Amino acid sequence: FAWSDPFLFGMVDRHRFRVERAGNGATTFVQTDRVKGVATPLFGGIAARRLKRMYERFNLQLKNQVENPREPR
Repeated sequence: FAWSDPFLFGMVDRHRFRVERAGNGATTFVQTDRVKGVATPLFGGIAARRLKRMYERFNLQLKNQVENPREPR
């Protein structure tokens, strides 16, 4: 699953999610993002650090929900 979005200062990001078999019934969730555009040399590092923190929080929350599902209400 992937998409591209306009981003800060004319940059565009290409975000991808992949779900892969990891063996023994396990699954690996892979998330990548590539930011391109004229402003990337100036602001790409800042954007990458911010996105990385957001994705790390998202990944941890996803892992917790998958490994510890709640009972339906």
